[in-house]
Amino acid sequence: MLMNHLKLGKFSRLETALLCLRPEENDLDKVYEILCSVSKVRVLKLDKATVKAPFSKGSMPAPIYDIHSLSMDIRRFTDDLVPAMASLFRGLPNLHILCIQSKSPRDDPQSDTSGCDMEYWKLQNLAFINQLVVVSIELCNGSNGIDLARYILECAPNLLHMFIIYPTLVSEMVTRKLKESKIVSGAKVVYHENKGSSSGIFQKLILS
Repeated sequence: MLMNHLKLGKFSRLETALLCLRPEENDLDKVYEILCSVSKVRVLKLDKATVKAPFSKGSMPAPIYDIHSLSMDIRRFTDDLVPAMASLFRGLPNLHILCIQSKSPRDDPQSDTSGCDMEYWKLQNLAFINQLVVVSIELCNGSNGIDLARYILECAPNLLHMFIIYPTLVSEMVTRKLKESKIVSGAKVVYHENKGSSSGIFQKLILS
């Protein structure tokens, strides 16, 4: 449970922030207050619970409007989480670097991860799509993450590098949807099939 009165103020000179919160239902306003305090941090890292808490119903605009680099560990691209991600993205017009990590569960891997297609992302009118330069995205089973990756490939005109990590179970869908996408930029796209642990894969791809 978060404190009743935070009064954090503004961290105007903060370079990097990592938020891994476990809010209860009555703590949602406090999560929003914390995000307001780091609204101008250059590099922000969020876990799934922090992303989902204030934005899951799409009723609260993202207060972190001046983020340069965003990293998210979301576990899965579930249908109830994607709208929260979209709500967050709508408030990030200056985002240049995006890193999304996920993990496919062994049990019921296809459950509720295929309800938000390419058209869904196009309807969000995300301003940050024109600013993206580098993207790393780790896909899980299901099509939600794949359609987000496809949206970025086909709609981000200034993209320079994109790293796509995918599990074996969706390799056919990756080939069909992503490798055949009409890339709007001249970005270098690296595909990596993850057959085991994903630890360190992002760092290795970025340094390659």
